[in-house]
Amino acid sequence: MEKILKNREIKKIGVSCIITEKTFTKFIMQRKDKQYPVPQFVNCITFFGGGVEYGEAPEVAIKREIKEEILLDELQKIIISQLQYFGTIYTKFKHQVYCYYVLLDDFIYFEKIILQYKQKSMLDKLCSEGVIETLTSNSLENETFAWNTDKVLELYRKNSRNI
Repeated sequence: MEKILKNREIKKIGVSCIITEKTFTKFIMQRKDKQYPVPQFVNCITFFGGGVEYGEAPEVAIKREIKEEILLDELQKIIISQLQYFGTIYTKFKHQVYCYYVLLDDFIYFEKIILQYKQKSMLDKLCSEGVIETLTSNSLENETFAWNTDKVLELYRKNSRNI
Protein backbone atom coordinates (compact mmCIF):
# COMPACT_ATOMS: atom_id res chain seq x y z
CA MET A 1 0.00 0.00 0.00
CA GLU A 2 1.55 3.30 -1.01
CA LYS A 3 0.24 6.59 0.32
CA ILE A 4 1.28 10.20 0.59
CA LEU A 5 0.86 11.32 4.18
CA LYS A 6 2.20 14.49 5.77
CA ASN A 7 4.37 15.04 2.67
CA ARG A 8 5.97 11.62 3.12
CA GLU A 9 5.80 8.70 0.73
CA ILE A 10 4.70 5.72 2.78
CA LYS A 11 5.59 2.25 1.49
CA LYS A 12 4.36 0.18 4.43
CA ILE A 13 1.94 0.79 7.28
CA GLY A 14 2.30 -1.09 10.54
CA VAL A 15 1.06 -1.29 14.11
CA SER A 16 2.87 -1.90 17.39
CA CYS A 17 1.63 -2.47 20.95
CA ILE A 18 3.55 -1.82 24.18
CA ILE A 19 2.29 -3.91 27.09
CA THR A 20 3.39 -2.48 30.42
CA GLU A 21 2.30 -1.70 33.96
CA LYS A 22 1.49 1.56 35.74
CA THR A 23 5.07 2.45 36.70
CA PHE A 24 6.31 1.89 33.12
CA THR A 25 9.25 -0.20 34.43
CA LYS A 26 8.23 -3.65 33.17
CA PHE A 27 7.21 -4.73 29.70
CA ILE A 28 5.80 -7.89 28.16
CA MET A 29 7.57 -8.41 24.85
CA GLN A 30 8.38 -11.12 22.37
CA ARG A 31 11.80 -12.50 21.46
CA LYS A 32 11.90 -13.71 17.86
CA ASP A 33 13.02 -17.34 17.56
CA LYS A 34 15.03 -19.12 14.87
CA GLN A 35 11.85 -19.94 12.91
CA TYR A 36 11.24 -16.23 12.37
CA PRO A 37 11.45 -15.54 8.60
CA VAL A 38 13.68 -12.44 8.91
CA PRO A 39 17.11 -13.84 9.92
CA GLN A 40 18.62 -10.55 11.13
CA PHE A 41 15.91 -10.31 13.81
CA VAL A 42 16.30 -13.81 15.29
CA ASN A 43 16.82 -13.48 19.07
CA CYS A 44 15.84 -9.79 18.96
CA ILE A 45 13.03 -8.40 21.07
CA THR A 46 10.03 -6.47 19.87
CA PHE A 47 6.58 -5.38 20.86
CA PHE A 48 3.53 -7.14 19.45
CA GLY A 49 2.29 -5.94 16.09
CA GLY A 50 2.94 -6.14 12.37
CA GLY A 51 1.74 -4.93 9.01
CA VAL A 52 -1.59 -3.36 8.20
CA GLU A 53 -3.30 -5.22 5.36
CA TYR A 54 -4.67 -3.33 2.36
CA GLY A 55 -7.93 -1.61 3.31
CA GLU A 56 -7.59 -2.49 6.98
CA ALA A 57 -7.85 0.18 9.69
CA PRO A 58 -4.91 0.32 12.14
CA GLU A 59 -7.18 -0.34 15.14
CA VAL A 60 -8.43 -3.51 13.42
CA ALA A 61 -4.89 -4.52 12.44
CA ILE A 62 -3.50 -4.28 15.98
CA LYS A 63 -6.30 -6.51 17.30
CA ARG A 64 -5.66 -9.04 14.52
CA GLU A 65 -1.91 -9.00 15.22
CA ILE A 66 -2.47 -9.55 18.97
CA LYS A 67 -4.71 -12.53 18.15
CA GLU A 68 -2.13 -13.94 15.71
CA GLU A 69 0.89 -13.51 17.97
CA ILE A 70 -0.44 -14.18 21.48
CA LEU A 71 -1.79 -17.70 21.52
CA LEU A 72 -3.67 -17.73 24.83
CA ASP A 73 -7.28 -16.48 24.38
CA GLU A 74 -7.50 -15.20 27.93
CA LEU A 75 -4.45 -12.94 27.48
CA GLN A 76 -5.66 -11.76 24.05
CA LYS A 77 -8.99 -10.61 25.48
CA ILE A 78 -7.41 -8.65 28.33
CA ILE A 79 -4.95 -6.91 26.02
CA ILE A 80 -7.47 -6.11 23.28
CA SER A 81 -9.96 -4.69 25.78
CA GLN A 82 -7.38 -2.18 27.04
CA LEU A 83 -5.68 -0.98 23.82
CA GLN A 84 -5.01 2.76 23.65
CA TYR A 85 -3.48 4.69 20.73
CA PHE A 86 -0.59 7.02 21.67
CA GLY A 87 1.08 8.17 18.47
CA THR A 88 2.58 7.42 15.07
CA ILE A 89 6.19 7.11 13.97
CA TYR A 90 7.70 7.46 10.52
CA THR A 91 10.88 5.55 9.73
CA LYS A 92 13.75 6.10 7.33
CA PHE A 93 12.48 3.06 5.42
CA LYS A 94 9.25 4.95 4.64
CA HIS A 95 7.19 2.98 7.14
CA GLN A 96 4.38 4.53 9.14
CA VAL A 97 3.70 2.75 12.44
CA TYR A 98 0.59 3.37 14.55
CA CYS A 99 1.55 2.85 18.19
CA TYR A 100 -0.69 1.50 20.94
CA TYR A 101 -0.18 0.68 24.60
CA VAL A 102 -1.84 -1.38 27.30
CA LEU A 103 -1.40 -0.52 30.99
CA LEU A 104 -2.16 -3.80 32.70
CA ASP A 105 -3.97 -3.47 36.01
CA ASP A 106 -2.75 -6.91 37.03
CA PHE A 107 0.72 -7.23 35.54
CA ILE A 108 1.63 -9.86 38.15
CA TYR A 109 -1.09 -12.13 36.74
CA PHE A 110 0.61 -12.03 33.33
CA GLU A 111 4.02 -12.65 34.91
CA LYS A 112 2.64 -15.71 36.73
CA ILE A 113 1.26 -17.17 33.48
CA ILE A 114 4.58 -16.58 31.70
CA LEU A 115 6.45 -18.18 34.63
CA GLN A 116 4.13 -21.23 34.61
CA TYR A 117 4.76 -21.77 30.90
CA LYS A 118 8.50 -21.22 31.36
CA GLN A 119 8.67 -23.80 34.17
CA LYS A 120 7.00 -26.31 31.85
CA SER A 121 9.37 -25.36 28.99
CA MET A 122 6.32 -24.27 27.02
CA LEU A 123 6.99 -20.57 26.38
CA ASP A 124 6.65 -21.25 22.65
CA LYS A 125 2.97 -22.12 23.31
CA LEU A 126 2.21 -18.49 24.28
CA CYS A 127 3.57 -16.73 21.20
CA SER A 128 3.46 -17.60 17.50
CA GLU A 129 6.70 -15.84 16.49
CA GLY A 130 9.03 -16.62 19.38
CA VAL A 131 8.68 -16.47 23.16
CA ILE A 132 7.01 -13.99 25.49
CA GLU A 133 9.25 -12.41 28.10
CA THR A 134 8.93 -9.87 30.89
CA LEU A 135 11.67 -7.26 30.63
CA THR A 136 12.52 -4.28 32.83
CA SER A 137 13.38 -0.81 31.61
CA ASN A 138 16.97 -1.39 32.70
CA SER A 139 17.30 -4.72 30.90
CA LEU A 140 16.10 -3.15 27.64
CA GLU A 141 19.37 -1.22 27.45
CA ASN A 142 21.23 -4.50 26.80
CA GLU A 143 18.85 -5.87 24.18
CA THR A 144 18.88 -5.84 20.39
CA PHE A 145 15.59 -4.66 18.96
CA ALA A 146 13.72 -5.97 15.92
CA TRP A 147 11.99 -3.69 13.47
CA ASN A 148 11.16 -0.25 14.87
CA THR A 149 10.94 -1.23 18.53
CA ASP A 150 13.47 1.39 19.64
CA LYS A 151 11.55 4.19 17.89
CA VAL A 152 8.21 3.05 19.34
CA LEU A 153 9.76 2.89 22.83
CA GLU A 154 11.26 6.36 22.39
CA LEU A 155 7.87 7.82 21.42
CA TYR A 156 6.20 6.02 24.31
CA ARG A 157 8.71 7.37 26.83
CA LYS A 158 8.15 10.87 25.45
CA ASN A 159 4.36 10.53 25.70
CA SER A 160 4.11 8.45 28.90
CA ARG A 161 4.04 11.59 31.04
CA ASN A 162 0.69 12.37 29.42
CA ILE A 163 -0.77 8.87 29.71
